[in-house]
Amino acid sequence: MKRIILIIALLSPYLAIVHGQSQEQQDKIVYVCPPCGADCDKREFDKPGACPDCGMALVKRSVTEFRKEQNFKPVSVCFYIQDGIDLLDFAGPMEVFSTAGFKVFTVSKTKNVIHTQNSLSVTPEYSLQDAPAADVLVISGGNISPTLNDPEVITWIQTRQKSSQYTLSVCTGAFILGKAKILDGLSATTWYQEIKNLTKENPTTRWLTTRVMLIMAMYLQRLV
Repeated sequence: MKRIILIIALLSPYLAIVHGQSQEQQDKIVYVCPPCGADCDKREFDKPGACPDCGMALVKRSVTEFRKEQNFKPVSVCFYIQDGIDLLDFAGPMEVFSTAGFKVFTVSKTKNVIHTQNSLSVTPEYSLQDAPAADVLVISGGNISPTLNDPEVITWIQTRQKSSQYTLSVCTGAFILGKAKILDGLSATTWYQEIKNLTKENPTTRWLTTRVMLIMAMYLQRLV
């Protein structure tokens, strides 16, 4: 037993040195490409300069922090879109999520081209059949009648709501969540001119009319 203790005591300085070298190596400085969406975002360089792939100026980072970011799985956000959707309702939130580093994608009943209220053509990335799972489900407003009257889509939204961490609506998209019974017993709000209609159609929901709800801000704070 004494021999074992003696060996450990003799080796301890060397173990400390090895550990110190490892920590020093982990915390060394590297130069990396600013996020540009290309494969060069993952490259590390040992001196400043310009990225040989995209030409952007390299920035100095801690190798520990940089590799931690590389292993981070971005939050995925699914935007369900339908023909006649209001462009701002989904494009605005999509830009916010995308700029914040979230992985965003669009889904519709089919992959056929849809048209916004302003006649902009949009091709959904996925259909109901092949849409991947998402952490956040976003339902937007505009011409919501096709969705409200489509049992298949409503059932899909109900199913996805159960598997998503968060579900939210924009403007009159609240009608769709109401039709799917997702807002039953909850507090919610929507475009002020539709509050009365939503109250009639969803009597079990507490519709807020006298204060602003910063729902998006709260979701972003909890997701990041």
